Amino acid sequence: MLEKGLIETIRESEYTVVLSGQGMVCESGYPALRDDEESYEIEEKYGYSVEELYSSAIFNTRTDLFYHFFREVLLEQVMTIEPGPAFQYLAEMQQSGMVDTIITRRIFELSERAGCTNVINLHGSIFDYKCPHCGRKYSMDDIMHSKKNIPVCPDCNVAIRPDIVLLGEMVDNALMTKAAEEVEKADVLLVLGARMNSTLVSMMTPYYKGNKLIVITPDEHFSEYDANMVIHSSIADGLKQFL
Repeated sequence: MLEKGLIETIRESEYTVVLSGQGMVCESGYPALRDDEESYEIEEKYGYSVEELYSSAIFNTRTDLFYHFFREVLLEQVMTIEPGPAFQYLAEMQQSGMVDTIITRRIFELSERAGCTNVINLHGSIFDYKCPHCGRKYSMDDIMHSKKNIPVCPDCNVAIRPDIVLLGEMVDNALMTKAAEEVEKADVLLVLGARMNSTLVSMMTPYYKGNKLIVITPDEHFSEYDANMVIHSSIADGLKQFL
């Protein structure tokens, strides 16, 4: 059980910002593609590592291979796996006024699909696509139902690309500024399924001016000593108690 004071900290917060990490996604059943076993199977099948396949370099030079991997691995996951209980509880917390903004680097829109609003997807969304030449927008259905291995913009005859940040690319500066401004406003910063030394948390915590940084994670890690409060449990179990 959570301490009563911790529950009151969340309930009495005037502005709570959530940093939603990889642990939230894994708890929903999404495989961690960079884990040894999963990464080995992908490299054996496609001839490249996950990092190489999920890069701007492969998209630009081996677009056919990029989309082969992208459709079979990433889009298949989106079509078959729903947001887990942690995301459902997070949506309930937001609807109850306990959460204001959610920031994540994950691209699957699990928060939105569970009913959350005011979500900042720093790395974009797997549901959004565009022509890099003319900027015309396309949907996931357009990509899934394309008769070509490489979906092409009919106006420009160039490959449509996912509107996401690939490895080797920078986060949009305006989006990063918006996220930083949200963290600056927070009196409670709630880190879910991410270590304190992870990229997301390391990017955002310098903007946090408060002293109520709470981490919920199943596994203990040395970096969490920088947090004000830590809950070691599944993320779903931790969030459920706030409700």
